[in-house]
Amino acid sequence: MRRKMKNHKFLTGFTLIELLVVIAMIGLLASIVLVSLKGAVEKAKVGKVTAEIGQIIRAMQAYREIYGELPPRGDLCSACSNPCNETWKRVIDTLIEADLIQEAARSALEKDVWGNYYCYDDNDNICCGGCSPVSIQWVQIV
Repeated sequence: MRRKMKNHKFLTGFTLIELLVVIAMIGLLASIVLVSLKGAVEKAKVGKVTAEIGQIIRAMQAYREIYGELPPRGDLCSACSNPCNETWKRVIDTLIEADLIQEAARSALEKDVWGNYYCYDDNDNICCGGCSPVSIQWVQIV
């Protein structure tokens, strides 16, 4: 770090090589931190979706107890006619109208954090149009 010049004065400072090595090490450490944060962000997204699905399940179970069917009312084979697309909004509208979820939750419950619509199969063990007879089955596309 000290260099001796011809006139015997000492100059202090870092060489260009030393500065480049330090900058490279800082970049390496930053990339390691960013990779580990990405995993944490993904885990947080999964946790949020899990909580949203739990909220939807509780609301739909309460709706079934009150009305004897899953929302939307009068749709006896939702899985055959309501794929994972904008028709899911009808389900959320029905749950809001029944006061089982709040209006403020609408935007969070229409799509998951990856931008996919939630959907479910409400056949209640009734097979129609080639659908499998299953109860509430949630589909999540990651």
